[in-house]
Amino acid sequence: MSDLLKYILTPSTIILFGLLFALVFTIIFKGKKIAKICLAISCLLYLILGSGPVSFALMKSLEYQYQPLIDDINNDQVEYIVVLAGYAENVHYLPPSSLINETSAYRILEATRIFNTKPELRKIIISGKNEIPTIMKSVFIATGVPSDKIEVETQSWDTSDSATNLDKLLANKAFYLVTSAGHMPRSITAFRKKQLKPIAAPTHFYSKQNIYATAYLPTPEHLHISDMAIIEYLATFRDYLAGYIINP
Repeated sequence: MSDLLKYILTPSTIILFGLLFALVFTIIFKGKKIAKICLAISCLLYLILGSGPVSFALMKSLEYQYQPLIDDINNDQVEYIVVLAGYAENVHYLPPSSLINETSAYRILEATRIFNTKPELRKIIISGKNEIPTIMKSVFIATGVPSDKIEVETQSWDTSDSATNLDKLLANKAFYLVTSAGHMPRSITAFRKKQLKPIAAPTHFYSKQNIYATAYLPTPEHLHISDMAIIEYLATFRDYLAGYIINP
């Protein structure tokens, strides 16, 4: 239920409901005043949250809390790379590169880059749900990473689950944590709550440090970035409430 509520509260969903209400009140209930209000709210949200600078500002506050992993790859304390799974679907007539979505592709590319720089690492661990980590493993192998260097964990439905399920394996071990930059703050918090030692390796940056270096007119792409940022804020608040309730 919390995930459903989280998506209902995203800007694009609110805009859609506003347009639907405007249509319903215009055609069925003849409530033109209410219809105009719904239409105005939807348009205003799209103009604001669909603009480049606003969407970049929302996402930047998440993405740049941890700097990209560039100079610290040769850290001798690190034994593992943990990759949080995105999305993947096993379609038999497609090549491995087409089985994963954009999020998974960025995470695989970053983890492969780190592994190629530091091949003495023990394992790449992919954590996620159902078949997604296994599909991502096949893509890793297709890029040249040895199969015996990859381990999958398939029982984690969210980031907190990943931290819980990897707790014993990663206890007292430093590891690179690879996930999308906007998702990194929540991920680091989840793993540190388990007394683990993640080193952030963010990838898949949507925003720029200069939030004005983008298109100012609203676009669906920028609205999508605002959606993802607000989902992270809502999920962070949900996790905070869950921790407060469970551990008052």
